Amino acid sequence: MSGDTLSIPRRTGGLTAYAVNDGDTITQSTKSWDLVQLTAKKIAVLAKYSSELAEDAIINVADDLAGEIAYAFAKFEDQCAFVGDGTSTYVGIVGFGPAFTNLTGTYANIAGAYVMAATGGWPSAVIADFNNCKGRLPAYAAADPACCWIMSQQFWSSTAERVALAAGGITTMDIAQGQPPRFMGYPVKLTPAMPIVTATNQVCALFGAFHLAAAFGDRRMTTIAVSEHVDFASDQLNIRGTERFDINVHDVGNQSATAASRVAGPVVALMTAAS
Repeated sequence: MSGDTLSIPRRTGGLTAYAVNDGDTITQSTKSWDLVQLTAKKIAVLAKYSSELAEDAIINVADDLAGEIAYAFAKFEDQCAFVGDGTSTYVGIVGFGPAFTNLTGTYANIAGAYVMAATGGWPSAVIADFNNCKGRLPAYAAADPACCWIMSQQFWSSTAERVALAAGGITTMDIAQGQPPRFMGYPVKLTPAMPIVTATNQVCALFGAFHLAAAFGDRRMTTIAVSEHVDFASDQLNIRGTERFDINVHDVGNQSATAASRVAGPVVALMTAAS
């Protein structure tokens, strides 16, 4: 981001092809766009350590803490992107999970969400649930090279991998080596920001081309500063990390009580059923 705000064009309508005869006037069509807005939000980490620790530790404490700060920022970004509920806890960002469930309380009406057929949460998931979720995704998103699954390590191991290993034709070697993080022909990306335990009415996995459904803006990358002046009297050093970014999940499809009116976006969701 070159400034504190950024507007990104988003396609809202395309051109139309018409059959014409020789000499016919061609019907005009118009491509349309709107704008996706990003506004930089600031997050920060502050830690203190003594000058004695800096002198005596067998590791470079400042470097170690800088790595921790970078990890904290990455984790926070993932949480905003996938479970952010729009509150100040997530700097106002609404992530993919809430973006789906905020459409309507009648989850069966959400075009891009498939609710598992059986109650009981993750243990009740079967291969058909994943097939039906995948079937909600439009062809243009499924064909995108970046299309993938996103889920937690816990959901992958206890549910998706379990379903894959139970499909038949599995050898002892397959079980010993485990399944690679790939499912139904697409790579699986693992993040602890997605749910790690089962719950009802939960978005437990996402599938699609995420760059088509969300925008990420980076105004200030991870920036580290160290000061010995703030706590001069107590001989402590302060290390501070700051970052400015924004995430806008702008297309998860629509919802409608009429099935024919439902239009899924470039990302779809697998949800657990109500109890």
